[in-house]
Amino acid sequence: CKTACTGRCKAASLNDQCLRACGTCCARCNCVPPGTYGNKELCPCYASLPGIQNGLNIPASCSYKISSALMKWVTFGDDSLAAAFKGFKRPYVSIEQMYVEVAQAAESKSLGVFEDLKDRALDTLPNEGFSLQFLQDITSCFLDVDQNVAKLILENKKYIWKSPDLKEIIKEHFDNSLETLRFCEELENCLKRARSEQLKLQIALQHIAPQGSLPGKEQYAKIVEKLNAFKSALNPFNWDLFLKLDTLQTRHSQMLETLDAKRRQLQKKHWWIKC
Repeated sequence: CKTACTGRCKAASLNDQCLRACGTCCARCNCVPPGTYGNKELCPCYASLPGIQNGLNIPASCSYKISSALMKWVTFGDDSLAAAFKGFKRPYVSIEQMYVEVAQAAESKSLGVFEDLKDRALDTLPNEGFSLQFLQDITSCFLDVDQNVAKLILENKKYIWKSPDLKEIIKEHFDNSLETLRFCEELENCLKRARSEQLKLQIALQHIAPQGSLPGKEQYAKIVEKLNAFKSALNPFNWDLFLKLDTLQTRHSQMLETLDAKRRQLQKKHWWIKC
C-alpha cells in the first residue's frame, strides 16, 4: 500500500502527516485531487513537516554508527519480533472461529460439541499471541536498542549540533519512540480487555461436564449465559490498535529509507576520501 501511495502522491512519501491523513492509501484521501497526483503544492498538509536536506558535514564514522543503530531500531532490532508483529492477530481469530462453531451448536441444541470445544480451547488459550510476555519482549527490545542509540547520540553530540541533517534524523528517531510508546500503551489496554473476555470463556468451560457425559439443564443454561456474554463483548483488539501499528510501520519504513540513502551517501563520500 505504501508503494501505491508513493507512486501516486509524491508528497505522501515525504510527509508522515499526509500519510496519516490518507489512512492506508492515497486512493482513500482527498488531500490530493484526482488526476493531480505528484503535485505537492496541492497537498494541504505537505508544508507542515520540514524536509530532510541532502549532505552530512560530519565525520563519516560518527554518522555511520548512529545510522546503523537507528536502522536496527526501525527494523525492530530482532527478526523474531518483526515476524511476531506481522502475524499477531491470528490467535484471536481462532478463538472467534471456535465461538462461531459453538454458537451454531448451541442454537441447534447439540450439546456434544462442548466437549470438543473444551479440549480445543484449553489447547489454544495458553498459547495466546496477545500475551503480556509478548508486550514485555517488544518493549524490552525497543528499550535496549534505544539505550544504545542514546549512548551514541551523547558520545557524538558535538557533531550532531553542527549538522542540521543529523539533528533532523535524531528528532525523527525520538518522534518514532513516542509513537512506539503510544502503540504499546494501546496494546496493553487491548491485552487487559482480551484477558477479561478469556476469563468469561474459561468460566463457561468450567461448567462443562467430565468426558463421557453431557451437561445438565442448569449447566447448559450457565454455559449459554457465559457464551452470550462473550458474544456480546466487543472485539478487545479495536481498530485504533491497528491504525497505530500501521502508522508505526509506515514511520519505520520511511526512516529506514532515509537512513539507507544517507548510509549510501556516506559510503560514496568515504570511497572518494580513500581515492
